[in-house]
Amino acid sequence: MIELDDAWAQLEATLPTPQTEERLPLSAALGRILSESPRATHAVPPFPASAMDGYACRAAELGALGNGGLAVVGTAWAGQPWNDALPPGSCIRIFTGAPVPPSCDSVLPREECRREGDRIFAEEPLQGERYVRPAGGDVAEGQPLGQPGLALHARHLGLFAAAGLDAVRCWRRPRVALLSTGDELAAPGAPLAWGQIHDASQALLPAALAALPVEVLGCWHSRDDTAALERTLGEMLEAGADALISTGGVSVGDADVLRPWLEQQGALTFHRLALKPGRPFSYGMLQGQRAFFGLPGNPVSAFATFHLLVAPALRVLAGETLAPTLRLQGTLAKALKKTPGRRDFQRGIFMATAQGFSVEAFDAQDSHLLSGLAEANCLLDLPLPEGDLPAGAEVTFLPLA
Repeated sequence: MIELDDAWAQLEATLPTPQTEERLPLSAALGRILSESPRATHAVPPFPASAMDGYACRAAELGALGNGGLAVVGTAWAGQPWNDALPPGSCIRIFTGAPVPPSCDSVLPREECRREGDRIFAEEPLQGERYVRPAGGDVAEGQPLGQPGLALHARHLGLFAAAGLDAVRCWRRPRVALLSTGDELAAPGAPLAWGQIHDASQALLPAALAALPVEVLGCWHSRDDTAALERTLGEMLEAGADALISTGGVSVGDADVLRPWLEQQGALTFHRLALKPGRPFSYGMLQGQRAFFGLPGNPVSAFATFHLLVAPALRVLAGETLAPTLRLQGTLAKALKKTPGRRDFQRGIFMATAQGFSVEAFDAQDSHLLSGLAEANCLLDLPLPEGDLPAGAEVTFLPLA
């Protein structure tokens, strides 16, 4: 068996890099991966702007506010600037975001002065330039706004729009095809014959893939028969899949025909992980550049290996520069059981307390128990050599949301 970190190292070393770019409007770029480093077409803000509602004036004339005051000679609104020359001893009413006239270098907030007719006065001595946002104070013209490999969030798109962009170049999403194997599987909602179960992975995996920068081509199903399996895989490849994800058929039972077929094709990079849940996991390449991920048939094991290996691998295929997986430290609320010899990812619940994170592993950890997976909000990452742990022990966990 191969350890999880070694499995990831082999995945990362063999996954192909994206080659095809496409130009996308900002409205279609959410979640996509940059293939370029976009640059601002203008400064943000593009002009000196008022940071307050108040009065724009010259800092050198603030001393006059305690004497005869300053005359109010006009108004500048956001989108409606004051364009006339400002006479000595005067100011203009200005609103937040409005351009500060070139002859002004300071804004006096209205709460720091009083107005009497067309003049303003201040009770306290004031001096210095105040409350003016400089042109380019946020972003300079031509400044890079992101690097290739960046996964785009709403906050990035807002920045791009403010800097004058309406589209960006991104990598094409990898196309993913899903395969469920097993004579016992029925489609969700279909009547069950005796001995059949509903195929949870048909709902679980497409939903998990929806959060990734991939295009899902569809879900296929194959019986536990080598000829049927070969035909189905051929259909998936003909559909243009860049990555194939299967569930079931990769263990060591007589009905597990997928793994032997992969071995015969010379397409298997590794098989079996020193991991619980998820030991029967296979990875390889079909037709040179088509990544193949063989997940266990039990849905909890399939979810765990998808979360730990397949999801980050698909992000690499999509061109994303990966950040380290978020891992937090917490204290066990109660004792847990673990057998040494395999790295164990147990389902559990974490919550924030005044002392830090409190973490509790579920008592039942069997890989067919979907109810526990649905209830969990984290996976406890328990190292390979560890055994049972007492309440109060420090553990590492991965949030699931």
